[in-house]
Amino acid sequence: MATIKTRHAGTERSPVNVRSLVALQENYNVRSIVLLAARLALAAVFIYHGAGKLFNFKDQGGIAGTAAFFKFEGIPAAHLFAYVGGITEFFGGLLLLVGLAVPLAGLALTVDMLLAVLVATINNGMLNKALPGGIVADGMEVNLGLGAAALLVAAFGAGMFSIDYLLGLAWRPRD
Repeated sequence: MATIKTRHAGTERSPVNVRSLVALQENYNVRSIVLLAARLALAAVFIYHGAGKLFNFKDQGGIAGTAAFFKFEGIPAAHLFAYVGGITEFFGGLLLLVGLAVPLAGLALTVDMLLAVLVATINNGMLNKALPGGIVADGMEVNLGLGAAALLVAAFGAGMFSIDYLLGLAWRPRD
């Protein structure tokens, strides 16, 4: 059995059993809880930003503001894509929240974030940049992180705490 013993300030701690950690990762209940936490966190972020694009929630600009930003970034059919982005984020977030069509929603949100990186933030680098006049240009780290998290949820599915599971659409371990 592989164990790791650590020493801290002269005091020996209990060993960490690597096999136990691997078994924990393979536990479907634990995996489902982690997927639920990831889905809820992602849902909160995407619903918030989608509502800002579609309904001007919290004065985020609404369709007009989003379309103006997209036009500034050189996106063709900016008004149309403001709706596409808002709908993808808002309804994709709602689907993650309830756990319905999670692989599809996760993939759509991954593409949304990939486009955000390629179109809006890649030239700014990883971190935000302060511009003259108090304007802050977003870096791509948030879009990369959200896109990667959405991709992981798409790949691993909804877990057992979801509508997908109730409908038999989510992966289940063999008995």
